[in-house]
Amino acid sequence: MNENKETIPTLDFVAALKLSTSRVAQFDGRARRSEYWWTMLVVWIAGFVLTPVVGFVLSVLTIPLVFRRLHDIGKSGWWWGAGAMLKAGLVMSVIYDIAAMSISTASHDFGGYGVGLVFAVITKYVVWNLLIVAYELLMLFFMCKDGDPYENEYGGSPKYVMDDGGDDSGM
Repeated sequence: MNENKETIPTLDFVAALKLSTSRVAQFDGRARRSEYWWTMLVVWIAGFVLTPVVGFVLSVLTIPLVFRRLHDIGKSGWWWGAGAMLKAGLVMSVIYDIAAMSISTASHDFGGYGVGLVFAVITKYVVWNLLIVAYELLMLFFMCKDGDPYENEYGGSPKYVMDDGGDDSGM
């Protein structure tokens, strides 16, 4: 079997936005880099120009697009979930520390920790943030990576069309 792959041209701005908005709730399938990056550009600009709330809402709406982009390179959507868990862990840690410090401050009982406690809390947040930065860099690499040229477990390639080489002899 002599298969050749033919590349479909990159999606332009309008085509990418039409495609991503038509599949806003679709977690299955695959998404090309052009669909992902044009859509994210609009989300980032809207979040900057309008308000952070609009940016947040639009970012939530792009979660299925991130899943499809991960699927295009053969990765599970759980890669997005790992980042969500990291960020949720950081938020829970902040809430816990604020509550604990509020209680300690109200009772004037610092348990004799003083500077050591402050150093431990700061170190914890440095580690959390380093983990999140490492995750975001990995995701940036994934989002920039060319998709699998052949069909993978998530579907056919949105970029490449397979040609069997015209060999219809059945041999």
